[in-house]
Amino acid sequence: MTEAVEHQRRLHIRKSNVRVFVTYAMTLAYILAALGLIGWLMWQSKTELALGVFSGVASTTSAVIAFWFGSRGSTPPPDPAGPGALPSDPAKP
Repeated sequence: MTEAVEHQRRLHIRKSNVRVFVTYAMTLAYILAALGLIGWLMWQSKTELALGVFSGVASTTSAVIAFWFGSRGSTPPPDPAGPGALPSDPAKP
């Protein structure tokens, strides 16, 4: 493989990893902030508000899980090169 093609492949992989990292990092930050808020609301005896915050955390977490894992099927992709393949990559058998 030429150096330019290898560089493109590594760059493509890094871009894919950044999207995943940012998604999980933002979700983790949201959950930690929400847990802190829930703890403070429980300490203030505001359980109804704490339950509302918990509901938001649960729906956000399920949306992230559904986005990353819900669309994965058991059938092979229609593109013979596979998902994420660069135009210069040879087709997979």
